[in-house]
Order: sequence, then structure tokens, then C-alpha cells
Amino acid sequence: VEKPSLKIADWRYVEQVVSESQGKIVVVDLWSTSCPPCLREFPDLVALQDQNPVEVVCVSFNCDYFGGKNYPPEYYRAPVEKFLTEQKAYMTNIINNVPAEELFPMLDLASMPATYVYDRQGKLVKRFDNERREYGKEGYTYKRDVIPLVEGLLRTAAPKQ
Repeated sequence: VEKPSLKIADWRYVEQVVSESQGKIVVVDLWSTSCPPCLREFPDLVALQDQNPVEVVCVSFNCDYFGGKNYPPEYYRAPVEKFLTEQKAYMTNIINNVPAEELFPMLDLASMPATYVYDRQGKLVKRFDNERREYGKEGYTYKRDVIPLVEGLLRTAAPKQ
């Protein structure tokens, strides 16, 4: 089985992917192997990428690294890679290398899961998160919330080159 690519990087790398993907819709999913709702929704992220290989760029941003010095980001590669391989997640996969306690305040985010959707111009259209309970106690889902938004954005014309 071919292993999905997996890079260790920070949020600036995500921003770089967004800026290099002008003309496409970018979906960035922040997840962790210890977050049940993240794992439940992950197959729908993969399906979204598989169904839109040209016009959508999906990025999985794994946040297992919490900054413990005995557990560097590299420590998480094997379990994360195993999960990505099982999910057939052939997309841009990143293990975040900034401790969660620094990352989340920087993003003004309390917890995962969170999904960022950027339009063809690289502008953030919406961040899905479960902070204000606007999606009920189960939280947002790809099928009900993320995918319809992406489909709407896909109907907007690509910018003229």
C-alpha cells in the first residue's frame, strides 16, 4: 500500500499551501488521533478530495503534538501515517510542529475539530468549529455543513488567469 505523504510543518506552511492554490477551494482540517469527532469525520474529508481532485485542495493538519520534550513531532509520524494509510488520505498531510498550547491561542481556537474553508482567491470563507454549539451537541459534520459550502463555492467561476 502506498503511504500518503506526510510533512512536519507549522501553520505558516498551511498559509503557503493556500496562497499557492489560487483558483482552487482549499479545505484545511485540524484533527488529532485522540479526538473521536475528528476521526468520525475524516473519511468525508478524504471523499471530498477524491471527488474533486482538480478543484479542491484538502489539507489534513494533525495536532497530536502537544510540546512534551520526550514526544517530538516525529514521534507521532508512525501512528498518524498508519491512520492516513488506512483512510487512503492521498492529500496534503501535515503534522503540526508547534505545541498545541501555542497553536490554539494563535488561531483563536479552543479545541478540535476545526475546518477552515478558503475560496478561490485564498480568502477564508468560514471556520467550522464547535465553540458556540451552533451545530448542536454532535458538532458540525462534513455531509451537512462543510461539503454543501464547498459545493456552493465550486459553482462560482474560477478567476481568469
